[in-house]
Amino acid sequence: MVKRAIIENGIVKKILLGGSKGIEVDDTVKVGDIYEDNSFKSKEVDIGSLRNDKKKYIEYHRDLNITKDVHVHGRYWQANSKSITLLNNEITAYNNGLPLTPYWRDSTNNNMVLTDIQQLIDIVNAIKIQTEEAYVISWNLKDQLNAASNIDDIFLIEWPQ
Repeated sequence: MVKRAIIENGIVKKILLGGSKGIEVDDTVKVGDIYEDNSFKSKEVDIGSLRNDKKKYIEYHRDLNITKDVHVHGRYWQANSKSITLLNNEITAYNNGLPLTPYWRDSTNNNMVLTDIQQLIDIVNAIKIQTEEAYVISWNLKDQLNAASNIDDIFLIEWPQ
């Protein structure tokens, strides 16, 4: 069966058996090799540096997924730290006896009329769930990273789509 290398930024990231994706390779090419000037060069990779880079990759994707917009009440809402602070401040003010603000603006800058504090609580809960899910994925990936015993295993650790 034909082997094919998937190249990203000049580095062999995966070796596939069959298919049409990637560049056809022989048995000497391995994950981590450098692809330059239409040829492969073996690269000695420091597993500690690779592990550290993969940890940064996991944390980057965790943070990206935490702050992506959430979908609640048929709209998308920002989940960045400023939005969370504003939501929490509004809920706290309401719980302290202040009137509910008349509307809340979604991520496309359209106002939603507020009739109940539960509307804002629902947005906060969606952000909370999204955050928890991203952390669970990152913990699982970091466990895989800590258990990885070789470079090939580390290269296979990817944030799920």
